Amino acid sequence: AGLGGKTLYAQWSGLYPIGIIGDTDNGLTWVEWPNHTFLGWFSEKTGGDGPLTTETAVSKGSVWYAHWEITDPSALIPAVGDVSLSDGEVSVQVTCNQEGAWVWCAVYDENGKMLGVQKQQARVGEDETYVFEFGEAANTADMARVFLLSADGDPLCDSNQS
Repeated sequence: AGLGGKTLYAQWSGLYPIGIIGDTDNGLTWVEWPNHTFLGWFSEKTGGDGPLTTETAVSKGSVWYAHWEITDPSALIPAVGDVSLSDGEVSVQVTCNQEGAWVWCAVYDENGKMLGVQKQQARVGEDETYVFEFGEAANTADMARVFLLSADGDPLCDSNQS
């Protein structure tokens, strides 16, 4: 089995400047992403079989995912991504670089009256997904706003709203 002389091409889209750099010891192309260590190509977005090597059986149409490890969390730029308000819940992706930080979410009606607020302990990492389940309050909400605050309550970045 193995690659058997096949050429594999990576196709991706996203916001990150990723460039093809060269060959690893096992003869496979690897990529570079600042502040990340490339762990290899795997069969699933998380977990899965891998990393892909020259001995890995690859079939036509198979999909492989790049796995990464953040090398310096303090170098991450804190950010609150797009906020989605739907079916009684609010979801958002957040990048956090501090242990002990909190992601806060509040939902408001059309007049700006707060209908509910929740918080979750932030996970250090990039584009971590958080889901806040407000139930009926979110079903009647007109807007949701998400904040990333330090353990002391200081804003780590601009907030974002739906």
